[in-house]
Amino acid sequence: SFSAAASFSPSILPGQSLDRDMEVLAKLKTLRAIVNWIAERAAADVAPTPSVMRSDRIEVGTPEVAAVIRRTIAIVDAPIQKYDRLELPGVALLIDDGSQLASDLSAALTARGIQSATVAVNAWTDRTATLASLAAIHKQAGPIGAVICLPQASPVSSHPGSLNAVAARAELLGLFTVIQASERDLRIASAQLLIVRRMDGVFGEGSDGVAFDPADGGACGLVKSIAREWTDARCRVLDIGATASNAEAISDILAELESADDLVEVGRRNGRRVTLGVAESALPTTKVPISIGGDDVVLITGGAR
Repeated sequence: SFSAAASFSPSILPGQSLDRDMEVLAKLKTLRAIVNWIAERAAADVAPTPSVMRSDRIEVGTPEVAAVIRRTIAIVDAPIQKYDRLELPGVALLIDDGSQLASDLSAALTARGIQSATVAVNAWTDRTATLASLAAIHKQAGPIGAVICLPQASPVSSHPGSLNAVAARAELLGLFTVIQASERDLRIASAQLLIVRRMDGVFGEGSDGVAFDPADGGACGLVKSIAREWTDARCRVLDIGATASNAEAISDILAELESADDLVEVGRRNGRRVTLGVAESALPTTKVPISIGGDDVVLITGGAR
């Protein structure tokens, strides 16, 4: 065991016991502090007297702490720098709730020589039926070159317990099933996954109080997770805003399908193409008092690197 080994092991420094070394090293918090301590002790090369070892305390200096930079989410302009010709390796699968946007987008894709298949979002609530439908599309039209999930025709509330919350969850699970079953197709070069939402054009970061369905955050998170796992796939979520007309929405969707950058989150707001970034932000000078009692429970989570 470590304890047994420690009682017989010599010190790493002349004239020191390993137990004493361990006691001191345990108080050092950084690699720099450890290196400095070893260098100082080795240079001294003097064994302390028994009285020093019994009664004196070794003062350990406070390790240097790097300054922590505070950042907040910021809206960043992201104009398209380069366009690619829109060529999909298969049929474009449009998922919607039966709105006019789906048929208009299908016509726009057809005008560009791209075949599409449109299905209603409520057709994907049953996993077995979903897999059967995808197999039928494969048999009839070939591989899927793009999955484009269009927003619902009107904003809905997904407050827990409401019928709309159940519908929002069903839509997200159905979308997950479609994407999972289409992995082989979507990870082919030039295939695309595009989720379109109607939030505020900046993923809820706007300050004008535009109302939108908070459940849309689930679809955004799903796309970002897939983009991290499928590094060879092109995944994007597009927030076209709550007030975009069908013509504006189609123009934005086609532009994103043709853009050559690798952004995962893109918003369209007041004629601007934006994405989310970070900006340094100093702590406010005004502090809010916090009252925490001895019987309160504090949950600390996160911190992964």
